Amino acid sequence: MNLRRFIRMLESAFDEFLPEAEREKTKGEGGLYPMHLREKIDEMNEWVYEKINNGVYKTGFAATQEA
Repeated sequence: MNLRRFIRMLESAFDEFLPEAEREKTKGEGGLYPMHLREKIDEMNEWVYEKINNGVYKTGFAATQEA
């Protein structure tokens, strides 16, 4: 699953278990994935995935230190 989809899923996936006032859809621009910050959040998520998450994964399969 790509990280962007995962973040979007978490934004409201558990809303049904919360009281109405605590749900993401009632927080407007103050939620986990506010509209005005989505582009920056997506850019940061891509960077974190490529440089950190995927980098650690690739390191585990490297045959040489140069790889």
